[in-house]
Amino acid sequence: GIASLRFSKRGVDDANQLINQTMPYLIKDAQTALNTLKAQFSETKTALLGLSEGALIATTLATTNHLDGLFLLGTPTRSIDDILAYQFLEWPVTLAKQAFDHNNDGTLDGSELGNAKLPLLGAGFGPADWTAIDANKNGALSITDELIPTYQNFYMMVMQIARTQLAPWYNS
Repeated sequence: GIASLRFSKRGVDDANQLINQTMPYLIKDAQTALNTLKAQFSETKTALLGLSEGALIATTLATTNHLDGLFLLGTPTRSIDDILAYQFLEWPVTLAKQAFDHNNDGTLDGSELGNAKLPLLGAGFGPADWTAIDANKNGALSITDELIPTYQNFYMMVMQIARTQLAPWYNS
């Protein structure tokens, strides 16, 4: 007895629409889907479920539409800058420390790292091999002097892309 309408957000099925993957477009798309649903099932209770960015969209729609339910999962509670700093700087550094610094000495040596790939790096986003960021070529990475600066540079690159190539999305 429950019907569900789910749709891919703009840009998922058509890469040419990625440029329009901004909050105003996403809210408009969700409003169109909601209107379609309500027109077809006018006598039925209506609820929205939003996950992460979708939770922001569902919350926005709830302010202007009668809904019988609103379910929010993983609602962002931080600014986009905080979220990006966490995803591209704080989280990978913490993960690398937890995964590799087995003796908690603040240094990741070759025996701890082996052939490991550092989180998020490689594939065009930075050095895939940890030895490439071993600035003093001592066969180990200082978390403070080598690992964190690498991720700070990576984060700055991400922010530059967000503010230029992805500016409409970032600004929305």
